[in-house]
This record gives sequence, C-alpha cells and structure tokens, in this order.
Amino acid sequence: KAYLSIKLGYRYIFSETRTGFYIEPQAGYVRSLDTRGDGVYKDGVALAMEGGYSLEVGQRGNTILFGLKYEADNPGHELGISSLAFKVAYSFSWMRRER
Repeated sequence: KAYLSIKLGYRYIFSETRTGFYIEPQAGYVRSLDTRGDGVYKDGVALAMEGGYSLEVGQRGNTILFGLKYEADNPGHELGISSLAFKVAYSFSWMRRER
C-alpha cells in the first residue's frame, strides 16, 4: 500500500498563553494505491484528532508539543489505514510575535 494524505486542522490551546493542554482536529483528502495488485487507487477522506500539552520555550513563541494522535485515512475501504501515535514536536518561529 502507498498513500498520500493532506489535512488541515486548528490547534486550540485551553490557556491564555501558548502553554497548556490542547486539542487539534484535522480533516482532509487521501489517495490510496494498492501496490500488490493491479495498481488501483482510491480517493477518500483523511481524519485525525490530536490532544496533548503545548509548552512555550524561549522568547520568540517557540513551542514543544507532547501529544497523542489518532489518524484514520480512507476509513471504510480495504486500502484504509488507521494509527495511534505518541507525538513529540518542536515548533519554531523566525520572528518575534507581538502580544
């Protein structure tokens, strides 16, 4: 199997600052390809939900994210993929943010 998943989402932090618990729903498009058979592909829906903790570091608004993410690409098809993962990410900014 091969697939390409493109999603958009919005991270909502339950705090006035960039530090705190967050949720991030995502939705988008997925194209799955069956590489074992005759090369048939299917288009479908990509869905994900992430929850975790955001920790602001430094003075430029950089953050470290710790989260748990569930992802379901092309649900309902035999080419569908679903996963549950622990995520650690570092998000940085080139410019200082005005508050």
